[in-house]
Amino acid sequence: MTKIYLIRHAEAEGNLYRRIQGHWDGSITPLGLQQIDALAQRFRREHIDALYCSDLSRARATAEAITRYHDIPAVVTPRLTEICMGVWEGRAWGDVEHEFPEQMRWFNTDPDRWSVPGCEPIRDVQKRMKRAIEDLAARHDGQTIVLVSHGMAIRAYLCTVLGIPNSEMATLPYGDNTSVSLLLVDGERTTVEYYNDNRHLPPALSTFGRQTWWRGSGSGAEDLRYEPLRFPRDEAFYLQCYRDA
Repeated sequence: MTKIYLIRHAEAEGNLYRRIQGHWDGSITPLGLQQIDALAQRFRREHIDALYCSDLSRARATAEAITRYHDIPAVVTPRLTEICMGVWEGRAWGDVEHEFPEQMRWFNTDPDRWSVPGCEPIRDVQKRMKRAIEDLAARHDGQTIVLVSHGMAIRAYLCTVLGIPNSEMATLPYGDNTSVSLLLVDGERTTVEYYNDNRHLPPALSTFGRQTWWRGSGSGAEDLRYEPLRFPRDEAFYLQCYRDA
C-alpha cells in the first residue's frame, strides 16, 4: 500500500486577483509564502520517501515546504499540471463570465460540456492524473509520498476516484490553497481518507477565508471585469485616479 499526500499549491497571483491560471504561471503571493511556512511545519516530522510536483512555478515553490525539512529532491513532472484553460488563460474570471456565460456555466456545473479553443478536455485531465498517480503509487509501493498539484486537476481526479459524475462535480467542495488530501492506494483500490484539510492554516492565512466564490456557483464578488479606459470620455476619471494614487 502507498500513502499519498496530494497537496494543492499555495496562493498565487491568479488566486488573489481572480485571474484564470491554468497554465498561466503567476508567482506565489506574500500570503502564499506564509501558507508554505505553515505547510512545512505540518510535515516537519512526517516520514516522506519521495516528492513530486507539477512543472508550474506555484507548485514547485510549494514543494519547498517538504524539502525544507526532508533531504529529498522535488521531482518535477508535467503529468501533475493544472488543466489548460485555452483562450481563457490569464483572463479575469469576471470578464470570462460576461463574455462566455454559457461556457462558464458548463465549466462550473457540467465540465464535460465545457469547451473553448485550446482547452484540455476535463476527461483528458482525469485520465492524465489517474495514470500519473497510479504509476507513482506502484513505483513507491509501501512508501509515503507527496504530490503537489492544482485545484481543478485534484478535484477532477477525486471525482473519478469517488465515483462522482462530472455533471455533479459541483457537489465536491473546492480545496483551499495548500489543502491536503490523503490517499491510500492498495493495488487497484484507492481510498480517500480525507480531502481539503487545511488545519495547518490559521483563519488569517486561509485564501478561502477571504473570498466567497467557492461557496456557491463558482462566482463571487471578487470576480471583477476589466474595461479599458476610453478617451476623451474617461479623461476626468483617469486624472482623478492619478491624483488619488
